Amino acid sequence: LIIEEERDFSVVTAAIKSAGNLCYDDGKIICAMERLSRKAEFRNDVLLQKEFCNTLYQICRFMGKPVLLNKCKDLLVYLLTGTTNEEIKNFTRETMEKIIALQM
Repeated sequence: LIIEEERDFSVVTAAIKSAGNLCYDDGKIICAMERLSRKAEFRNDVLLQKEFCNTLYQICRFMGKPVLLNKCKDLLVYLLTGTTNEEIKNFTRETMEKIIALQM
């Protein structure tokens, strides 16, 4: 709920980082992150977007489920296509490559 409903993005960033450290997801965290990524304010916060990528990778690495890997890749593609910030584009690409490497 914090990821989805909190308006202070410093709190959201901390919640996402904690979820990445936990590495476990039964589907609720990634769904909340997906809804977060659709918010316009999300696109303006570089630190939040980096933590977003890191958390997706950590969850995918730990869980290893094909469904989650595909969902994570879809979210990264959405993030990649929706940003004009070169730093985020490069970071997102690197994360995507790491997730693809997990599938091999």
